[in-house]
Amino acid sequence: MANTQIQQGSFRGVKFYISTGLDTTIPKKTKEWNFPNSTKRVVEEMGIELYKFKITMNTYDTGNFDNKNALIKALNQEGAGILIHPTFGERTVKVFEEIGISEDPLENSGVTSFSVTFYEENVKMDVNPLPISDANKTLLGLASSHNIVVAGLAQGLLKLTNSTNFAILKDKIGKFQTIMNTAKKYVDKASSFALDLNEFEVGISSFLLQPSTLAGGLLTIMNSANLNIANPFDRFSLFKSFFNFGNDDVIVVANTLSKQERYNNNLAVNNQVQISAYNYASTSISDIDFQNNDQLQSYKDTLNAQYDAIVASPAFTSGLITEDIFDYLKQTKIAVNQIFDAKVPITPNIIKINLTKSTNINTICYKYYGNLDNVDNLIILNNVQTPCDIIGDFYIYG
Repeated sequence: MANTQIQQGSFRGVKFYISTGLDTTIPKKTKEWNFPNSTKRVVEEMGIELYKFKITMNTYDTGNFDNKNALIKALNQEGAGILIHPTFGERTVKVFEEIGISEDPLENSGVTSFSVTFYEENVKMDVNPLPISDANKTLLGLASSHNIVVAGLAQGLLKLTNSTNFAILKDKIGKFQTIMNTAKKYVDKASSFALDLNEFEVGISSFLLQPSTLAGGLLTIMNSANLNIANPFDRFSLFKSFFNFGNDDVIVVANTLSKQERYNNNLAVNNQVQISAYNYASTSISDIDFQNNDQLQSYKDTLNAQYDAIVASPAFTSGLITEDIFDYLKQTKIAVNQIFDAKVPITPNIIKINLTKSTNINTICYKYYGNLDNVDNLIILNNVQTPCDIIGDFYIYG
């Protein structure tokens, strides 16, 4: 028999009553990729959607509206709060959208009903999420297994090594060298990366006529940079420089079969350099200690935007990129997003406070942390110029 008894719960400590269950769904995020003039369809799984649920909360007042007003205040308060539900348990939640309020003054019952949709803060649907170390091993394994990309890159380069297209190829490799030379400031002159890059540049004339050797050489240099640049922020910055590699190429509209072939293979070369850069930029994420979740989200958005740009590029939509490379790309995205998700709980949030009178940085730090360990971090976070005279909006780590 169904339990029709009215039960009690609370939100931010304010009591309410329920006589109905909760209404919830757990939708999955998916994205369908369609390719023109092709029967190929790919549905990419992108994890769990925002976990939302809707409940009806009732308050009861006699002669005043204290309980009703207390719940309205609790629901309108910013940030997450603790919801204790008689059947759903304790959850840290935020109000998702507008709140529905209804009451019947004719019945004079004193009951006010609130229809509220919540979403759970930082919900983790996996009981055992993949540890950062495991996801990073996956990324490093992908980064070292470049045979698939080397083969595809060599195929694209093959069509650019004849005399008609040689100038295009030479210009493209020149752009690659320009970006890579910027990495010299991150490493010692005697590092293996500097030696690898020098060896590549010395032999470039002969490499230009050997597509397989050239493809392997390009990716060897990228791998060497990944291994030799110690600072993960610098590594990410270098490989991010390749995200738009070749996008500014000026190519005459292909009006013959040979020009179309050149155009297609040029796209394929650009795209596969971008794929390698995306993978190497992803491998740096596990080594980065993000200052706050806003910074983490910014890096995550950058990588996800690059993934979408690669998959939406003409090289993909025209079928120039193989299923194996697409799978390689998807595995990279899954692994790096697992690392981001694992880092969220251990990355500090930033909270804005308002100082109504001039305050010393030491006083602020001691008030919120009980010690002075974070003074330097707060000065950097807020770009403090006068530590003894701080007033107005100020940011602290949660």
